[in-house]
Amino acid sequence: MPTDYNTQENVDKLQRIFATWDKSGDGEISKSELKIALVKLGMKSPDVEKIFNDMDFNKDGRIIYSEFVRWLKLGDAVASNVDPTKKTTSPDVAAEKIWDILQQKKLETMKDAKGNESDIKDKDLFMFIDANGNGEVGISEFIAGLRHLQVDGTYPISENDYTDGLLHEVFDLIDQAKKKWNKLTGKKEDVKDHALTWKEFQKFMAEK
Repeated sequence: MPTDYNTQENVDKLQRIFATWDKSGDGEISKSELKIALVKLGMKSPDVEKIFNDMDFNKDGRIIYSEFVRWLKLGDAVASNVDPTKKTTSPDVAAEKIWDILQQKKLETMKDAKGNESDIKDKDLFMFIDANGNGEVGISEFIAGLRHLQVDGTYPISENDYTDGLLHEVFDLIDQAKKKWNKLTGKKEDVKDHALTWKEFQKFMAEK
């Protein structure tokens, strides 16, 4: 079923992303603004010239809002990737995509204080996300850590593709319930503590 770009919800999304890309606020998207936006959305070395020409329907050297929406409607691979009306909404699908991104990160290397390179392991990723180093990752750390995760020069877990609410749902999927004693019922019950331990993160990385 084709996307209805005229619903108020989708109009709001389109206007919001256009305003985000239009850094100068002059109502147009320049080539430099387009490049910045595409890199932030996780694209590696985007062909800005081609994409800009595809968007610039009347060939006047500027991208206005109506051209931006028209480009999204045509739906080539790049447009479909950045279209805010088509972003992932399922936490299960998002978890799979995030797992893939983390695996891509592990293909890179890291340097220690002496400049020696080593492979990135699951533990290194957990320590990166665990900003305060207390051995547990809270929801705010989880979201901030994924937002700042750079893979091959880009930040693939962008707000456009993964809202805070969606990342919260992914967090809940990874956060395993633990048995805790309930004084009122006199029984052990499954309770989530809203904190990811290394063991839970390791299980997530191993299960997918």
